[in-house]
Amino acid sequence: MRADRRLVAPLAAGLVAFVLSLLFISTGAWSVFDEYTHFDYVVKVAEDLSLPPVNDQLGQTTLQTVVCEKAPGFGRLAAACGADFIDPALVPYAGVSTATGYLPTYYVITGLGAKALHSLPFDLTWLTAARLMGALYLAIAAMLVVGIARRLGASSLVAASMAVLVACMPMVLLQFSTVNNDSLAVVFTLAAAYAFLRMRGSSAVRRSLVAFAFAFVAMTVKETALIAVLAVFALSLRDVLAGDRASRLVEVLRVLGSAFVVVVGAAALRAVVYPMLVGARPDNGLQTQAIIDAQGTPPVNLVAGNALKATTAVFEVPDGVLAGVWFSLAGQILVLVALGLPLAALLRTTRVRQWRTDRRLLGAVVLVGLPLFVIGFLTYLRIQGQPPFFQPRYLLPLMVLAAATAAAFVRAPWWRLTVPVAAVLATCVGVALATSPTWSG
Repeated sequence: MRADRRLVAPLAAGLVAFVLSLLFISTGAWSVFDEYTHFDYVVKVAEDLSLPPVNDQLGQTTLQTVVCEKAPGFGRLAAACGADFIDPALVPYAGVSTATGYLPTYYVITGLGAKALHSLPFDLTWLTAARLMGALYLAIAAMLVVGIARRLGASSLVAASMAVLVACMPMVLLQFSTVNNDSLAVVFTLAAAYAFLRMRGSSAVRRSLVAFAFAFVAMTVKETALIAVLAVFALSLRDVLAGDRASRLVEVLRVLGSAFVVVVGAAALRAVVYPMLVGARPDNGLQTQAIIDAQGTPPVNLVAGNALKATTAVFEVPDGVLAGVWFSLAGQILVLVALGLPLAALLRTTRVRQWRTDRRLLGAVVLVGLPLFVIGFLTYLRIQGQPPFFQPRYLLPLMVLAAATAAAFVRAPWWRLTVPVAAVLATCVGVALATSPTWSG
C-alpha cells in the first residue's frame, strides 16, 4: 500500500505534463527552429528502418507534411500540397537536412515509437505520431523530476509541484511537444542523476557505472547533456573521497576514466564512426554553407525569425500561442527559483560534512555548471561566427536538473504554496492552449 501511495505524485505530475503537451500539439504549432529536419530524420528511420546520410536531402513525406501543415519558411509552397513530387531544391537551404549529423539515438527511439503509433487505427499522421512520442518524453521527464526531488529530501507535494511547473515552462513545453532531440537529452540527463540517487543501496562502483551509462546515452542524443556527466562525476567522486583511503587513488582514476570515456566516446561516435557508417557525403559543410549563402555571415537562424528573441530565460513560444506577459514572467521566475534556492542554501554551508549530502552537492553542480556552460556556449558560438545565445534551448538539460534540485531546498511554510501555484499555472497554460487559434504558419 505504501509503495502504491508513493506512485501517486510521479504519476499525477506525468499525467498533467502529458495533457499539457497534448494541448500544445493540438494547436498545430511548429518550432521556429529546424523541427522539420528532425522530423525528416525520424520518418526515414520509421519508414525505411535505415539511417540517412549526413546532409541528406528532405524526403517526400517530410516535404508534403511541411507544405500542407504550414511549417515556417514553407508558406510560399502551399500550392504544392498534394503534389506527386516536390523538388527539394525549392525549399530553404536547398532541402539540406540540418539534423542528420546527430547520432541516431533519439531518431531510432522516436521513429520506432512513431511507427507503432502510426500503425494504430486512429488515423494519426507521421507528424502527430512523432510529436506524441515527445509528449511521452515530457511525462517521463516530469516523473523523473519528482523522483530526483524526493531522493534529495523534498516532500511529494513539493516534488510534484516542481515537476508541473517545469512542464509549464515555455521552452520545455515547446521542445517536448515538437519533434526535437532536445527533449530526450533532458530525459536521459535526469535519468542519469536519478539512477545514481536511486541506487544508494548498491556498491559505489555499480551505482557510478550505471549512472555514467545513462549519461553516455544522453551525450549520444545531444552534447548539451554534458551536465549529466558533470553531476555523476561529482557524486561519484564524493563517494570515492569518503571511502577507503587505501583504494582512493584507484577509485579516483576510475571515476576520471569513466567521465573521459563518456565524453570522448560520444564525440568520437558522432564525428568519426557515424559518418563512416552512413556514408557521409564528401562535403559535410553543406549545412553551414547553405545557411551562410541564404542569410549571410554570421547566420542569424536556422529556419526563420531571430533566435535572439528567445533571450537567456529559456523562453520561446511561437507567435499566436501562449501569448501573454504572465507566461513569460512565470518562466523567468521559475528559472530564478531553480538557481536562487540552491545558492541561498549553499551560502549558509558552514561545515565540511554538509557538502557530503546529495542535495548540497547537486546544488553546487548546477550553480557551477551554469557559468561554465554559458561561457563555453558563448565561446563556441563566437568561434562558429553565430550570434550570442543562439538557440538557448541548449541550456534545457541544465535548467531542468536545476529545477529538480531546487525543489529539495523548499522548506516550510513556503512548501504549502507550491501546490496551489502549480495548479493555477497549469490551469492557465491549459486554458491558453485550448483556446489558442490553430497554427497558420
